[in-house]
Amino acid sequence: MLSKLKRWRLLKIKRAAVIVIMVVLVAGIAGTIVWPTEAARFQQRGMYINSALGGVDTFYIISLQYTTPSSVGSLRMEFCDNPIPSLPCGVPAGLDVSNATLSAQSGETGFSVGQQNQNLIVLTRTPSVTGSALSSYRFDNMRNPNGDHQDFYVRITSHASTDGTGPLIDYGSVSATTTPTIDLYTQVPPILIFCVAQHINDDDCTDTEGNFVDFGELNSNQTYSASSEIQARTNAQYGYSIAVTGTTMTSGIRSIPALATPTESFQGVGQFGINLADNNSPDVGADPTGPGVNGVVSSPYDTPNKYLFNNGDVIATSNGVTRTRKYTASYVVNVPANQAPGVYSTTITYICLAGF
Repeated sequence: MLSKLKRWRLLKIKRAAVIVIMVVLVAGIAGTIVWPTEAARFQQRGMYINSALGGVDTFYIISLQYTTPSSVGSLRMEFCDNPIPSLPCGVPAGLDVSNATLSAQSGETGFSVGQQNQNLIVLTRTPSVTGSALSSYRFDNMRNPNGDHQDFYVRITSHASTDGTGPLIDYGSVSATTTPTIDLYTQVPPILIFCVAQHINDDDCTDTEGNFVDFGELNSNQTYSASSEIQARTNAQYGYSIAVTGTTMTSGIRSIPALATPTESFQGVGQFGINLADNNSPDVGADPTGPGVNGVVSSPYDTPNKYLFNNGDVIATSNGVTRTRKYTASYVVNVPANQAPGVYSTTITYICLAGF
């Protein structure tokens, strides 16, 4: 009668595939299977297979905890189609460990490969007393059985001899199975989130406030300023560019001159311009904020206290995938004493293009 089976699963992801490896820890045989009375079961046994595809070469890591503090000179590992020592050991089709190499070991060490064939590996060392630490042994160049869902087992025994013969000290079995891959596919859509408002209150442009600026009555003895916020983020490989379009402020055929080159603000002079910097003359604007640090203001719109406006200018860019970045656009208006009366207005449009 078999003791209770313990099952555990290991996951490995390679490319877009998920490979599931099941390892069954067989707790030993009792009842009709007669072991020497001094033999004990290995503790915490397990086997990790780097690839569970049928018929492939991969590496195994077999781990166990020695139970009996005794002098051990060899560790016998027999690969079979069943875990029961009293039954014949059939070799699973395609399995081959004859070219395996012991590439790493921990815990109880000092072993080397003493014997091996298609389904047997015997590790040997100068006999020494085992401790209770968990031990593991990595074997490279292991060939999995052919096919999918092919169960196979490793019968493990420790011996005082150096050749895997004679009385047993500890015993136990571990199990594994070959599995097909499960291919997972998904798609990431192109994303560009962009908005402009007087105030933007979240990262997704869902909470915005206002899109109208009123300077009131203009006077040649005063500079008029205001600001709005621009926000963008994208998963575009080549980032984004933000351009400004529109005209200067006009009233019929009358207009306030736009600044074609970066210029300081002067009261009493006809000026209309913008920038995306933190200014103190006048005190308006802010530097860019947010985690999308590769989003930057384009020169010369990044120069504090200097303003300009040219239809179609690119005012900000990013050079790749960019998290949320918020820019503050500052508007400055000055008029001369002889500015013709009228209601002056303009519509400024910002255009964001992403490079997917």
